[in-house]
Amino acid sequence: MEQVWLLLLLTIKVLSVTAQFNGYNCDANLHSRFPAERDINVFCGVQTITMKINFCTVLFSGYSETDLALNGKHGDAHCRGFINNNTFPAVVIFIINLSTLESCGNALVVSSARGINAYGNTSVVQIGNVSGYIDTPDPPTIISYLPGLLYKFSCSYPLEYLVNNTQLASSSAAISVRENNGTFISTLNLLLYNDSTYSQQLLIPSTGLPLKTKIYAAVRATNLDGRYH
Repeated sequence: MEQVWLLLLLTIKVLSVTAQFNGYNCDANLHSRFPAERDINVFCGVQTITMKINFCTVLFSGYSETDLALNGKHGDAHCRGFINNNTFPAVVIFIINLSTLESCGNALVVSSARGINAYGNTSVVQIGNVSGYIDTPDPPTIISYLPGLLYKFSCSYPLEYLVNNTQLASSSAAISVRENNGTFISTLNLLLYNDSTYSQQLLIPSTGLPLKTKIYAAVRATNLDGRYH
């Protein structure tokens, strides 16, 4: 009788694990746990930023792939990921295109650091850091047993690369001119204004500017090599 009860308990445990992972490529011995920092992989590509999240631990936590979204944008289908069940473990993939990197609320912060220009002279190199997070929505009830999931990510690029490959989303930014020899990396600053006297700085709303809006640009060059004026 004792062996029969043991067999019954093992059968119930196997059935519960199967239902929990619902046919996805998961191992109950490895993934019956809450998510950890190692469950997200970030790939900073030349055209896209790709995040791969272990979907098995998401399932164990009581969520589905539709519960994860970029920067709290749970109502926007474009800010959600998709499942790839051809890998082990199964993953939820999020892709951010550098041409529209701020579409789902990702942050772009520009910072400066000392570096060497094309002629070996010390110059200021500007870096664009793209960052954000992937989270689950707030629980629908006051008391919830579901844990809140939060995955943070960031990628850094030379600002010249981002300017040449993204839409200009800020009215005040330090940018660079595209040159094959990299001479002008982090030497040009661009400011946008509403008027020709350059006294009213342009503020771009989140919805964008109307077509045919007049924009006045002021460009300032700094740290140029001696051969340029």
